[in-house]
Amino acid sequence: MITREESVPFRSWEKVFDFLWDRFFDEKYAWNGSSYEFLGNDFDVRLFEGMRTPPVIVSEDVLEIAPDIFLLSNFPRLHPVELSNPQFLVRRSEGFERDPFTDELLLAIKMPQGIAFFWGVLTSRDVQHA
Repeated sequence: MITREESVPFRSWEKVFDFLWDRFFDEKYAWNGSSYEFLGNDFDVRLFEGMRTPPVIVSEDVLEIAPDIFLLSNFPRLHPVELSNPQFLVRRSEGFERDPFTDELLLAIKMPQGIAFFWGVLTSRDVQHA
């Protein structure tokens, strides 16, 4: 578990990157029928060098960041509507494979009434315009 001292409250837009899954930097593409179009981030982890609060790069699928507060990733797609479009691909050392979108994150907070889930979307365009 990350200690309170290691997890600083949000103070600026930089804190958006407090936790990043290692899969966030996967090379993402779309197949348009005749060629691959790069859709991934036009930056890598070096973007965050020198930040007041650099991100914590993690690879666990479930990470407890504070008591009863969890970051979740790599969760299964259970309903057919959730399956990724076969046009979206990730480059691996063996070639291209269908993008499983395992870099998506959920924040889960365990409360007496149940569990609250929070999620959001961030693209390289958001970073450039922040």
